Amino acid sequence: MKSETPMRATVEGIEPSYRFDFLPLQANGGAAPVVIAPALDDLVNCVSIPTPVISGELPRLHECLRTDWPPIDPDISEPAGRYGPIYVSAGKAWVRGDTRLEVFDRAVVLEGRARIAAAVRSGAPLSAIVFFNLDEDQELRHRRALVSTHSAARTAFPEATRASDRIVVTYPNTQNLLVRSDPYVIATVRGYACAIDVSPLRSPNEMFYVLCSPRSLATPLEELRRREGSLIGSLVQISRQGPRRTDPYLVTEL
Repeated sequence: MKSETPMRATVEGIEPSYRFDFLPLQANGGAAPVVIAPALDDLVNCVSIPTPVISGELPRLHECLRTDWPPIDPDISEPAGRYGPIYVSAGKAWVRGDTRLEVFDRAVVLEGRARIAAAVRSGAPLSAIVFFNLDEDQELRHRRALVSTHSAARTAFPEATRASDRIVVTYPNTQNLLVRSDPYVIATVRGYACAIDVSPLRSPNEMFYVLCSPRSLATPLEELRRREGSLIGSLVQISRQGPRRTDPYLVTEL
């Protein structure tokens, strides 16, 4: 990455108009990570993938040489053309405003080469979780942690139904979640119920489940599942519309 923020329209392929709407992963987060879901072509144009050796496998993907970058990126693509988010370091390339990221240069993909390559080939939508204020050593540590996270997450699915792993959505809080499974049946103290496995976007190395039997949760999730063929890889925000037990849930796609 360049040592100084470049001027607009000075980087080939980066349009002066590029600005990405974002959703903060915590209130008043300042430099806390955010999630974006721009058009795939715009995202591809604005990121660079560090590699120890330039492969040129997909000409549309920009690569930058980083000899210290570990060449490990397990393919964790999801079924039905859905992919989990890639992880990006904004550096000085993407500048955070109040509601948008101003794009001046290509930001570094910390983890997700396999997923972005698969999305380019299939045209599937792709989101990104963006980190700020990382130097190169911190980027490397984040990458190693994220790769370990995904390896653990794949084997953690069968263990995600313990009672201690449940996320309860309470008013006025919201939960931004990556869905890790399609609905399944779980035994509870009140009998059998429907659940899905999820990972909070702010801590993707942790696995939980959400009970989705209430109609206000089940209906929008089922509509999403029918439309996409699977919930796996979907990014959703779940909130409660009031403090009472009878108040409905609100499900928003991210």
